[in-house]
Amino acid sequence: MSCKHSIDKLVEYLDGTLAPEEQRALDRHFKLCPPCLDLLRKYRAVPKLCQRALADEVPEETAGRLTSFLRAKCKGC
Repeated sequence: MSCKHSIDKLVEYLDGTLAPEEQRALDRHFKLCPPCLDLLRKYRAVPKLCQRALADEVPEETAGRLTSFLRAKCKGC
């Protein structure tokens, strides 16, 4: 199994929607490939990081500056 294939199948792997044999092949690959295992761990952490980021209040002044900045950048979009 190649690293590219494992990355292409990462979402399906985490969702549990792969065929059992492909799931096992990815399990083996992650055990033998530290870079892919690291990516898997980071990908698993994303939902918790998003929840924490959304739980924090953005100060009104910061939100206003950010909105103005984004509008200025997107004028030509």
